[in-house]
Amino acid sequence: MPQQNIAPRVIAEKKTWAVAFSAANTARDGSGTLVTLVTAAAQGSKIELIRYAYEATTNAGMFRIFLHNGSIYLLVKELTVSAISASGSVAAASGEWKPTTDLIVPTGWTVQVATNEAVAGSAFAMGGDL
Repeated sequence: MPQQNIAPRVIAEKKTWAVAFSAANTARDGSGTLVTLVTAAAQGSKIELIRYAYEATTNAGMFRIFLHNGSIYLLVKELTVSAISASGSVAAASGEWKPTTDLIVPTGWTVQVATNEAVAGSAFAMGGDL
């Protein structure tokens, strides 16, 4: 039986990545408008948490997270976006995803995000480079 690689992947440098989004994209196959949230470091990167926050009123929809290796897109997670009429006393839609296992982004790969509707917002990834 081959020996398993059991060495933990430890973050060498903690960091937060951030990106703004606003273009509507209903596709689940990686087509359409996506924005790059994370570009993996030379030794790869580890994602511990991804958050999104909208800036205005939203309809019910999805926030999607993809991995991209340069040629194919892999849908990693869809997060439900609630229909919220944002105002001075009602917070706009937001949410987060914490992977239950390590999300290691290999060298040369990116994490890309898309929103279901044309509403401005921001996405943040917390983790670090390996």
